[in-house]
Amino acid sequence: MPTKNEVKRHDRTRMIGQKRDMAAMPTKAEIKEELKAELARAEEKLEFYTVQQDEKRKNKMLEIIANIKQTIARQ
Repeated sequence: MPTKNEVKRHDRTRMIGQKRDMAAMPTKAEIKEELKAELARAEEKLEFYTVQQDEKRKNKMLEIIANIKQTIARQ
């Protein structure tokens, strides 16, 4: 029977996918794809925090989203 931490790790891996190989250099297309996926997850969290009316986390997610968008623009 898996432990609580193993279940959480499995769920997180299923949600965000496997980690990429650090020895191989990713292409710009792969980097942009990962950033867009991260942006989509951040926007989902922002919607959740907006519904929950958690202003502190909502402001933090807005900051994170702005940073991700800025990084995508630089690519």
